[in-house]
Amino acid sequence: MNLNNCYQSNITWSLSFEDKAVVDFPVRLKFKTYSSILNHTDESGKFTSGISNHFFEPNPPIVESWISVSDIVDDQFIESLFKEKYEVKRIEVSQSKPLVYFESSIGTGIIEDKINKSGCKITNNKETADLVFEFDFKTSDLGQVDEFYSSKCEIVVSVITNKNNSLIEKNWPPVKGVHLNKANAREKAVTNSLDQIDYHWFQQLITELCEN
Repeated sequence: MNLNNCYQSNITWSLSFEDKAVVDFPVRLKFKTYSSILNHTDESGKFTSGISNHFFEPNPPIVESWISVSDIVDDQFIESLFKEKYEVKRIEVSQSKPLVYFESSIGTGIIEDKINKSGCKITNNKETADLVFEFDFKTSDLGQVDEFYSSKCEIVVSVITNKNNSLIEKNWPPVKGVHLNKANAREKAVTNSLDQIDYHWFQQLITELCEN
């Protein structure tokens, strides 16, 4: 699974006994949820399940499949005769983490932290990166009211592939900063913008990338 295939795929399970397909048999499946889903094998002893994942999820998802005795017999006494209720088969979904190169003159520490937490890997070699993030911070003064100065910070973020194909270009909403000093008002606007990146903007960006 990787960014290019939108982290969606199918797993086909096969059930057999003594090399013969077990047809129309109840099988349980669990994927990223506490509850299981009941499936039935087809005429070839197989059933297919869909899986999906975002690379910013910290751990690779596990798909579990098993045969539950309670789906086969409807008698608690007979069910109690089975020492093993079921044997679970597990598949760990393999993920290819994108290599990211980013450029920004401001807030590099916060941006680097968000990229790492998203599950991506940072590279210092732009040529080997799968994705390139470019952050452009623009500050401007809004004026003065009484003793307070107001400024705003606007961020343009671009995401391109290593083949210079543009994936996303966004103008995040301007964020204001207010202070008794004009320079400090600009600095406050930048700080407030970085707070928004840390709070939800970056995760929204990653989600949008995965949905493209």
